[in-house]
Amino acid sequence: MTVTDDVQKSAQAPRLRIDRLDAALRAAGLTKTDLRLRAQLSEKYLAKMRVHRNPESAYLARIADAVGVSTDWLLGRSPDPGRAISGQFRDWIVEEARASPG
Repeated sequence: MTVTDDVQKSAQAPRLRIDRLDAALRAAGLTKTDLRLRAQLSEKYLAKMRVHRNPESAYLARIADAVGVSTDWLLGRSPDPGRAISGQFRDWIVEEARASPG
């Protein structure tokens, strides 16, 4: 694999949907600090991730666990937040994500 292949592969990789992450945080009543502590992320990593939107898979899983949604939903691969979210809360978080620009 060449450097060009690596660049093209990373450009095609799904990106973290910040709008969905923010909607999940609001729905769960969590702050970015809460997320950082629950997912055991450094402030620097969290800031970098929000800009570049490409967390490593292990960190993506921690983030999804911390806010109670699926990794696929955070990446925009699924319209359903999944996990333990159900009923009215599920509907609310989906609406929050739809209302967010992004």
